[in-house]
Amino acid sequence: NYWTKLVFAKRMMKKAREEKKIPEDVYSKKGCQCDDATMMKVFFCDISGIMHHPAAISEVDLGECFDRMAHPPTSLAMQSWGVPTPAIRIVCTALRMMRFCLRTGFGESPGFFGGSTDNPLAGAGQGSGWAPPGFGALSSIAMGAYERAGGGAKMTSPLLARTFLLAAVMYVDDTDLLHWADSPHTTDKELTKKVQADVKLWGTIVQSTGGILKALKCSVFLMTYQWKGGKARLKLSLIHI
Repeated sequence: NYWTKLVFAKRMMKKAREEKKIPEDVYSKKGCQCDDATMMKVFFCDISGIMHHPAAISEVDLGECFDRMAHPPTSLAMQSWGVPTPAIRIVCTALRMMRFCLRTGFGESPGFFGGSTDNPLAGAGQGSGWAPPGFGALSSIAMGAYERAGGGAKMTSPLLARTFLLAAVMYVDDTDLLHWADSPHTTDKELTKKVQADVKLWGTIVQSTGGILKALKCSVFLMTYQWKGGKARLKLSLIHI
C-alpha cells in the first residue's frame, strides 16, 4: 500500500497538478476543499438570479465509484498522466486476482471472494492507496470528454466579453452538472431538453468507465423566472430523475 501511495498518490498527482491536467471542475485535489465546490454552486445560482437567466443544476452522483472503476479506461487515464504501463499492470493484475475476506468486531469471515483468470475482479479496492488518485485520473478524462462533446454552461463575462465554460462541480463521486440557457428568452421546455441531453451525455460517458449514476441521489433543479408586477420571480421546480 505504501508503494501504491508513493507512485500514484504522490508522484502521479504531483505531475498532474504541475502539468494542469486536472480540470477546474474537479475539486477533489490538493488545494481545494468541499467548501470551494459548494461556493461555486452558490455563485452560479446567484448569477442566474441576478441576471434572470434560465439555468439548471443537475445532481448526478455516482454509485460505488471505487468498486466500479473499469481497469482498461483507468489504465489509459493514468498512462495519459505519465504513469509507466508496467506499474499499472502490476496493480491491476493483483486486484483482479486477489482474494478478500471480511474482518469485523465479530471476527473474520470463513469464506473469501475475489477474481480469477476466467472471471477477473474489477474496481480499485476500498482502502487501496491507488484508488483515490486512480479515480481522480479517470474522472478527469471523463469530464474532459463531457466538455469536448458540448456539455456544460457556456457563459460570457460582462466585463471582459470573454466566453468561458463551467461544466460541473465534482468532488470525488458527488457530481453536479451546470446548465446555462443559450438565451434569456429560452423557454422552460427548451431548457429541460438541453438538461436532458447533457445528463444523458454524462451518463453515457460514466458507463464507458464502468460507473453508474445513483438513481436515488439524482435530481434536477431548474431556475426559470416569471414576471409579476414588474418583478422577476423564481419558479419553484425540483425534478427527480
